[in-house]
Amino acid sequence: MTPTTGRRADRDTQADDCALDFLRDLDESLWILEEARRAAANAFRHSARGHDHVAELRRLLRRLHAVLVDWEVEIRTGADVAPGGRDHQAAEARPSPSALRKDVCR
Repeated sequence: MTPTTGRRADRDTQADDCALDFLRDLDESLWILEEARRAAANAFRHSARGHDHVAELRRLLRRLHAVLVDWEVEIRTGADVAPGGRDHQAAEARPSPSALRKDVCR
């Protein structure tokens, strides 16, 4: 990978671009959260609904783990894997942040 772009080479496919965009956005979101939490008023201990936020983070971590497992299976087997561990009806009811972006992987 090149340090500045995260791209390997000209051989990258649309799937590589999609994965890199996803990973870059996830990494950026974590950095933004870390920066925001440096302000005392943003410390998690001041949250009025801390338990709700913990439950939501657990849900997101389960989804991320399902993506990781799917990717590992696809690499190992070379077969397409349907997204695992997701409640498709719930996912369709609530648009994801990436679905709201215009440059979503297609």
